[in-house]
Amino acid sequence: CVRLRKACYRLVHEPRAVCYHQVSRSHWHDRDRAAPLLNYYTNRNRFLLARRWLTPPQRVVFYLYIFASRVIQAGRHLDLSYLYGLWDGVRGKTGPISAR
Repeated sequence: CVRLRKACYRLVHEPRAVCYHQVSRSHWHDRDRAAPLLNYYTNRNRFLLARRWLTPPQRVVFYLYIFASRVIQAGRHLDLSYLYGLWDGVRGKTGPISAR
């Protein structure tokens, strides 16, 4: 929204609009059912957003939290997609996931 306004676009709210999303809503309520690909992109993209929108002190706090919590999640779920997402996020990788 901010970038659109800066580019002189007018934002219009349509309360009847419906948006369909490919990801299941249950993912956010039942982390045990989360797909590895979704875990990868979610964790990787958090770094991209943090790099763009957080101040350096905020990023330090974010990095400490995200590394600790994702390493625990990866161990708890025995799922390396959390760690792959962290690694690619730190490197600033964008685009589709590469074959591992």
